[in-house]
Amino acid sequence: MTPALSIVVPIYNVENYIEECINSLLNQTFSDIEIILVDDQSKDKSGEIARTYSKKDSRITYIKRERNGGLSAARNTGLEVATGHWVTFVDSDDYVSEDCYEVCLEKQKEKPESNLIIFSAYYLHDADGSLEISQYSDTDTNGADWFWRSNVIAWNKIYRLEELTANGLLFAEGLKHEDEEFWFKYTSIVELDPVVVHRRLYYYRQRHNSITSSNTSYLDLPAVLASMKSFLLEKGLLEEKLNYFIFKFNILFDVILYKLESENKYTCVNNSLKLLDNIPISETALFKLLSPRARLIWAAKRQNISLICDEVSRKPEAKDVWSEITRRLKNTLREKYYSYKARRIK
Repeated sequence: MTPALSIVVPIYNVENYIEECINSLLNQTFSDIEIILVDDQSKDKSGEIARTYSKKDSRITYIKRERNGGLSAARNTGLEVATGHWVTFVDSDDYVSEDCYEVCLEKQKEKPESNLIIFSAYYLHDADGSLEISQYSDTDTNGADWFWRSNVIAWNKIYRLEELTANGLLFAEGLKHEDEEFWFKYTSIVELDPVVVHRRLYYYRQRHNSITSSNTSYLDLPAVLASMKSFLLEKGLLEEKLNYFIFKFNILFDVILYKLESENKYTCVNNSLKLLDNIPISETALFKLLSPRARLIWAAKRQNISLICDEVSRKPEAKDVWSEITRRLKNTLREKYYSYKARRIK
């Protein structure tokens, strides 16, 4: 009998949290589920605990990976064996409310043609147990910009499994911002018709020693952007989805500028800007699509002084950005800029 919902739970070294996670799934008021526990070679008792649960409830499938591959690899392992009409993901140190999936799937019945269900979450601070509204999954926020900019996480969504498999959609292994990359691929190739549930049904645990709480995770962002571009090229969609790619580029480029320390920032900025090579539009058109800071840095790298002068002369706010950038440029480029500006004044 095909279950209505597959729940994929990647597991790695979470012995203090895994029971709460699994219990929250077993206690769901919606019972037509399969729970796929994927042990990514845990070094603590997580795998043993998960295996024990699988022997007690037939809805649980326990899989131990042959080698540690990270969150994406574990999710992909779960997707390979999932059989439900729908599929969702739960991190093994998190948990969900007991009516989470009943609420979501009942809401979907109001719009049977929908292919995605989105719901909200709380941040659960591990240090003191306090709750905070998760802005990155807040379905009460209005506007399309929110939808594309912030709501990229995988665990507050329920997908039609057949759409993921038919389009070969998997999580990029080896990346720390795998949700960002997966969401971009999904929204680039699937015609979205979502149902939005305005309730906080997921409890996302905030641990200070986790990978995503460290700024070093942002070092992966150029690779995330590269994977996005490669996907569009592979699918023949780069021209059609170019504005969307540049939109995501601007967001992640600004994160690189503001989150990374100087010793890493230069390399990540350069690696990101290389992805704008061979873009199928003119330099002037690309310049207009880029964010204010990105466009000036990109133009400076290409030594396109005329574009910089036009921007600085037209927009007073660009002058301050350019002043900040020129302080870090080689003297030769600064001289070219002021020389070009002087010729224009004459």
